[in-house]
Amino acid sequence: MEDPILVIDNVSKTFRRPGQAPLKAVDQVSLTVGRGETVALVGESGSGKSTLGRIALGLLAPDTGRVLLEGRDLLALPLAERRQARVAMQPIFQDASSSLNPRRPARELMAQALQGQVEPDQAAARLLDRVGLSPGRDYLPRFAHELSGGQRQRLAIARALAMNPKLIIADEPLSGADVSIRGQVLNLLLDIKEERGVAYLMITHDISIARHFADRVAVMQRGIIVEVGPAAQVLTAPSHPYTRELVAAVPVLEGLEVAP
Repeated sequence: MEDPILVIDNVSKTFRRPGQAPLKAVDQVSLTVGRGETVALVGESGSGKSTLGRIALGLLAPDTGRVLLEGRDLLALPLAERRQARVAMQPIFQDASSSLNPRRPARELMAQALQGQVEPDQAAARLLDRVGLSPGRDYLPRFAHELSGGQRQRLAIARALAMNPKLIIADEPLSGADVSIRGQVLNLLLDIKEERGVAYLMITHDISIARHFADRVAVMQRGIIVEVGPAAQVLTAPSHPYTRELVAAVPVLEGLEVAP
């Protein structure tokens, strides 16, 4: 792959807890995400997916290895440069409520990401319109607790887009959402990819999402990536036994996979 936007290079992370055996959550993992590419990182709960995502975002330091964003080793940069570099990489988390300050209305949450805009309210309203919170101006004074779960996730997506990212790392962004919301948010993310050329690292336990959304799939088991390749290849003719188990567990209806 030429000039990937994200390179996770031989990363390991072990958690050490008093009175308990060390837990090796990530074990010498390497993974790349190309510009404009969507990579789905799949596996069961406890496989190390979210730990790897937090390391990629710079929220957790690895014991060994490097994370390169646009060719720059984030851990090697001075703190101020690291923070500036990470603007190009934005997160979307499973529980939008946990990442949205409950004491601030949408106007202030968006303004934090739109620093420097001459007319931040207008810019925020346009972004809210774009993610389906329309009319956006009506949502500016509202607090996260006044929104439904799907609306909160859209607000989180709008705030991420306000930073004009080149890469979005989405950690189980649709977990717990009902079928209609899942489909709407997935379609929104796909539209954003087409419009802006945004790359995604989509962390999910849901094979259906990976099948419909990803260009490539990486399968993680017990802290190790056991298989990686084009989504169609990995999910229709998996080579690793663990991947075959995951694919076999996807619900089907009259021979067709249930849509996400």
